[in-house]
Amino acid sequence: MVYEQRYRFDPKTVLLLVFAGAIVAGALLAPHLSISARTGLVLFFGAGGLLGLVTSLSRRVALRVDADGITFGGTLLRYRASTRRFPWADVEAVVLWRQQTAAGVPWIGILRHRYAPPLPGALTGAGGRGLTTAFTALIGAPDERLLECAKGIDGWSLDTARLATVLGSVAPGVRFVDHR
Repeated sequence: MVYEQRYRFDPKTVLLLVFAGAIVAGALLAPHLSISARTGLVLFFGAGGLLGLVTSLSRRVALRVDADGITFGGTLLRYRASTRRFPWADVEAVVLWRQQTAAGVPWIGILRHRYAPPLPGALTGAGGRGLTTAFTALIGAPDERLLECAKGIDGWSLDTARLATVLGSVAPGVRFVDHR
C-alpha cells in the first residue's frame, strides 16, 4: 500500500500566481514607477511566480509513504539533494500541526526515536539549540525534534484519512498525531 502526493496547482498556489502576475503587470504598466522600482518588482514577483508555476508543473513527489518509510520531496532548485527519506525503524510518530500565524500553514513532521542516528546537517551545540528553539517557536511545532524532519504542506494537499489508513497498514507501530 502506498500514499503519494505530488506538487500541483492548489488554491494557494493559484492565488500566488494571480497575485504575482498582477504585481508584475502593474509594475510594467505603471508610468510613475522608477526603473529601479519596476525592475525590483518584476524580478522579485516574477521570479516567485515562476518558481511556483514550475514547481506545480513539475509534478514531483512532495510526500510518499510506503512499506520502506516516509519520503519528503525536496525543493525545486535542489530537489534531489533536499529530498529526505526516513525508514520506519527511526520513526516514532507522524505529526500534523498548523503554524500559528495569519496564514496558518499546515505542517507535517516526523518524530524520530531518540536512538535514531543523527541526521546529516543537524544543528548541534549551543548555537544550534538556540536556533532550534527559535524556529520551533516560529513554526509552532509541538516538539522541537520535529524540526529535523518537517515539511510545510504547501503546493500540494494532504488526505489525512488516506494517510492514516496507509500508515496503519505499512507502519502499525508508528503513532499518527494530528494537532491541527
